[in-house]
Amino acid sequence: RITGSSGATFVGNVGIGTVTPDSQLHVAAAGSPSIRVTDTTNTITGKFQSDNSVSKIGTHTNHPFVILANNTEIMRISGSGQVGIGTSIPGEKSDELLTIHAGTSNDGDVTVLRLNNDETALAANDGVSMMFGLGTDYRDAGKIGVFSADNSHDQYNMRFSVRDTSNDITERMRIVGSSGNVGIGDTAPSAPLEVSAGSGKGQGSFG
Repeated sequence: RITGSSGATFVGNVGIGTVTPDSQLHVAAAGSPSIRVTDTTNTITGKFQSDNSVSKIGTHTNHPFVILANNTEIMRISGSGQVGIGTSIPGEKSDELLTIHAGTSNDGDVTVLRLNNDETALAANDGVSMMFGLGTDYRDAGKIGVFSADNSHDQYNMRFSVRDTSNDITERMRIVGSSGNVGIGDTAPSAPLEVSAGSGKGQGSFG
């Protein structure tokens, strides 16, 4: 214990629970050692902890956890686990787990999220997708993705797929990037809108 109103100054690394500290402050112990900081005004406690096989950082009390960049809030996790990026009120409209705000009133079209495939040798049908899953067994339910139409890396298509009765993810709709044509049940639409329901069923082209 260090007492006194003037505090204390240490030169070199400080170890708590270790005689060989390798950083300015090094805390070591068995049984999940942690560092806690409490503001007694509203009894809020922040915590950094190493717990067996994981490390944890956040709030120990029922308060939001905020991440700063350049001393400005960029992300907030509420006490109930909702995440806000660019907003201090995550879940402001409903019970969504993630709320993202971006841009200003003058920014126009703002890219909020980017998915990128960093493959260096793109070939036809290479792409990037977003998968939707349901259930505690993480079953695939649907997928939206873009993929290269050929080896040129300049033409791309978008496809929409959903789980079928055989439990396979099957493409149901495609937008051809080069023409803008849309195919429903057709992977090579030759008209602005082409619908195919399979052999012996209704189909048609529009436009």
